[in-house]
Amino acid sequence: MKYEFDFERLEVYQLALEFVDEIFTILKKASRDIQFSVSDQLRRASLSITNNIAEGSGKATPKEKIQFYGFAINSARECIPMLTLCLKQH
Repeated sequence: MKYEFDFERLEVYQLALEFVDEIFTILKKASRDIQFSVSDQLRRASLSITNNIAEGSGKATPKEKIQFYGFAINSARECIPMLTLCLKQH
């Protein structure tokens, strides 16, 4: 696989992409109530994980990188209650 950007080589980035893909698959099958209430927020939060990893990898200082990687972790935590609810309702 050819990579264009350094962050694409990161295992955590690859795992985050798989996570986002799973989220999208789950939400396609979700009930209308779930799709109406949490679908958009869960999609955005999961995408934020990959986006913050990508953005953080390009920062000049370790402090800036850590800040964006922290945002990615927080977005992952934000997904947990919504994903738990989706799975319980499935």
